[in-house]
Amino acid sequence: MIIIRCLKAQILIAGFLIIAVFICTARTGAEGPYPWELHAGTGVADMTPDVYKMKIPLNGYGERHKTPAGGVHDRLCTKALAITSISPGGTREDAVIVTTDLCMVTEALREAVLGRIEPLGYNDDNLFLTATHTHSGPAAIDIRLPVEIAMGKFNPELFEFTADRIAAAVKKAAKSMVPVRADMVQGSFPNLVRNRREDKYDYATRRFVGEPSKNIDPLMSVLVVSGHNKKPVAILVVFGSHPTILGPDNLLISADWPGSLTKTLEARMPGLVAMFANGAEGDQAPPSMDAKDDFEWADKYGRAVADTAAKLAKHASPRGNLKLSSAVIRNRLPRMRLRSFLGIVIPRIFTKSIARDAIGSALVLGDAAFLGLPGEPLHRVGIELRERAKRKGVGKPVAVGLTNDWIGYLADPESYSEGGYEANMTLFGPREADLCLRTTLEALDKALKK
Repeated sequence: MIIIRCLKAQILIAGFLIIAVFICTARTGAEGPYPWELHAGTGVADMTPDVYKMKIPLNGYGERHKTPAGGVHDRLCTKALAITSISPGGTREDAVIVTTDLCMVTEALREAVLGRIEPLGYNDDNLFLTATHTHSGPAAIDIRLPVEIAMGKFNPELFEFTADRIAAAVKKAAKSMVPVRADMVQGSFPNLVRNRREDKYDYATRRFVGEPSKNIDPLMSVLVVSGHNKKPVAILVVFGSHPTILGPDNLLISADWPGSLTKTLEARMPGLVAMFANGAEGDQAPPSMDAKDDFEWADKYGRAVADTAAKLAKHASPRGNLKLSSAVIRNRLPRMRLRSFLGIVIPRIFTKSIARDAIGSALVLGDAAFLGLPGEPLHRVGIELRERAKRKGVGKPVAVGLTNDWIGYLADPESYSEGGYEANMTLFGPREADLCLRTTLEALDKALKK
């Protein structure tokens, strides 16, 4: 009898264990056995400078000859997505992704922002700061002499204003944290972009003639962050395409087509914060469209990208158990090598006037990873970065250009040898892109080990 009773007890215990496992599995579903608690918050700040108070040249085109902006067509914004994941044991990881309607961000600007947000728990490893790359945003916030010569004398008041605005967005995001779920979805959309190194592209008019003849990187990545009521609270779109629809003849402040993209998404979903970060846009540009002027073209193209992003976002299956980790790595750059001047090598004392280090950045969220490069990668560089990341086990890698610094273009060796504008603007020689790739992948390794 005792043996029989023991067997019955063991059967009952086993049954309870099976039921418990089934309940836990049903509750978590695709979320798996690691219930990381995920929180996020958003913050938005207007960063449009007062062009009537200060004479502010626009960035991106030397052809403007530092002519001050004459007005504002549309407002510029900086937006922050603060993310926190907490492990079952209470371990906390924080990071913040910040997008800015600027042509570029610099390490000096990033340091100024960090000084303002460090009390919130943000540091060099977890600030992911990017620029949309609008060529109709303010210049004069870059203290580096070569940039001053090309784009306008450094304006300390404007610099401090810009850093304050970025920090304000981060502070708002940190104060609005709520439990969320998130998912990254990706798709290929070759109709939305063309390679501007084609012979049929006119850099002056920014328009194409004829059919495409060169390869591109048409990948779009969309991060969807939703509340537990399944209502999206933030969407981050990453796509590689130059915001150069507005040309050097434009003297009005504008976010170019990324402004239209984010406004379209936010109008469709009230309460949503829509963000845009540029991808491997170095040799990519919007296709030509019929429009009465460049502003209409920018609006039409922005809405086309928004339509695509909205459809892609519907395929997201947000989860709440995603682990977060991030890291930044620096490696010393070689001396500058100006290809357009027969490969002349610049002494290091002058090289430092642009940059001392290549900054690689990685932010991992579940099976996705944002991989930041400190300049304008050509499409082959973005593809190579994703392929290397996949070999490290990352399911959805995203190449993000213009992240945490700007050191010029990042041309792959083949494009560098071909020459042209993008090759000549790759300032640190034919191996610069590979150095930046390796640095970013080192950052990814560091993040994955956390």
